[in-house]
Formats: sequence, C-alpha cells, structure tokens
Amino acid sequence: MAETTARRLGRWIGIGLYLAVGLFYLASGLLVPVFPWLIILNTLWVAGLVVAWRASAERWWIALASGPMAWIFWLLYVSAGEAWLGWTA
Repeated sequence: MAETTARRLGRWIGIGLYLAVGLFYLASGLLVPVFPWLIILNTLWVAGLVVAWRASAERWWIALASGPMAWIFWLLYVSAGEAWLGWTA
C-alpha cells in the first residue's frame, strides 16, 4: 500500500511528540527514586516508543495518540508516587 503524505506526516509528527514527552521521562530523575521506579518508568517509555513506531507503520493515528498517552501515563505515575510512596523533589 502506498503511503500518502498525510499518513507519513501524521506518523512523524506523532513520533516527534512522543520523543518530546521523553524529556519529562528523562527529567523524572529529580523526583523519582532511581531503583527501581525510574528504571521501570524509562523502560516503559522505551517499550512504548518501539510499539508506537512499529504500529504506526500500518496505523498512523497510533503514533499521533502515543505522545499524549505517554504524557498522561507519566503524570499518573509521578502523581501516584507522590501520593502513595512519598516522593518529593
């Protein structure tokens, strides 16, 4: 199947958004304890990048949705850690 310009653009914008959200994941070391919580968080981010990249080859909208979903997951993860595990900056 030929990839249209809109599909290609949607895929790259989506992956770019996902990578931009990765900055939040990298900066989480200031708040999240390294072992095991930060390792788990960053491993999930890398796994999500692989899934978003592979899935976006067939369904470009998955790449567009992956960035906001990763940001929401990060927000919930850090908020839960603050509330239940007492993480502070």
